[in-house]
Amino acid sequence: MKPDLVVSGNPMPHVAEQLDAVFTLHRLDGAEGRDAILARVADRCKALASIGGHGAIDAAFMQKLPKLEIISSFGVGYDHVDAAWAGAHGITVTNTPGVLNAEVADTCLGLILCTLRQFNQAERHLRAGNWLKGPYPLTRTLQDRKAGIVGLGRIGKEVAKRLEAFGVSVVYHGRSEQKDVPYKYYPSLVDMAR
Repeated sequence: MKPDLVVSGNPMPHVAEQLDAVFTLHRLDGAEGRDAILARVADRCKALASIGGHGAIDAAFMQKLPKLEIISSFGVGYDHVDAAWAGAHGITVTNTPGVLNAEVADTCLGLILCTLRQFNQAERHLRAGNWLKGPYPLTRTLQDRKAGIVGLGRIGKEVAKRLEAFGVSVVYHGRSEQKDVPYKYYPSLVDMAR
């Protein structure tokens, strides 16, 4: 018999399929309602998967699952989980840092490029046939610019690496200076913006 797993949030189909291969899933977004689902599995469920940070997992929530041993937060953060209460009651809280760093950094760079190069507007100009009436105006380049990053954590460093490949000078602001990075540090966000 597969162990029970309460799922808070909406997993992607391939994730749900993999979880379902190992666990008996009890999705809180089910038709019977969250409290009914929790009551039905309270006497045997030891694990909770929180996907997308959907709702607080506070003491009141965890008390509805007295056998709970582990909460797995699918994402970098777990601030939606009362980790102090969980720890005091022997419940392990996990998260998945580092899994999406590259994807988030790629998206960030894509958004920067779309903003400067106006790709969306240029495509609409093209598809509307406006290119026959005249070219789309020249756009700005990313090359030789300076970018300020707020919070040079794992994702910030991935963004910086991508920006450097475009010839962008990188500076950063954060809680404290990091001695192992080549970028200029600004203790004041306002000074960095200037």
